[in-house]
Amino acid sequence: MSAKPANTVPPLFLPVRYRLALLCVCCDARPARKLQAMDISLRTARTAALPGSQRQTTSPQALSLAVEQAPKGLRLRAWESAQLRVRSGTVWLTQDGKPDDLFLVVGQQLLLLGPACYRLGALDRSGAELTLQKA
Repeated sequence: MSAKPANTVPPLFLPVRYRLALLCVCCDARPARKLQAMDISLRTARTAALPGSQRQTTSPQALSLAVEQAPKGLRLRAWESAQLRVRSGTVWLTQDGKPDDLFLVVGQQLLLLGPACYRLGALDRSGAELTLQKA
């Protein structure tokens, strides 16, 4: 193992990662191996830091809505979506900031996309039941 002189400065025209590899004194590995290891760690860290990069679907969630109950809020982030399926009753659905309302009956389903905030309510006296699966 040969020690590198501490006062050696790599030329400024080299890219930063090459300069880092030349200054590294922790091991005597070939610069190509060091650079490859550095590239992999940087790529992995960047990918893992992105929101929604580990996208997973959740199990369906059952919801019950009553007429006298205040509308339920559902907030979806930019990378989220949700599958809504009506099992019983009639469901009123609106999206904040949009003038249109939707009315879904038994058996109907709808894909909700983010970013958005949705409001859900029941219209039948018996209430409404639905399943919601976020993806």
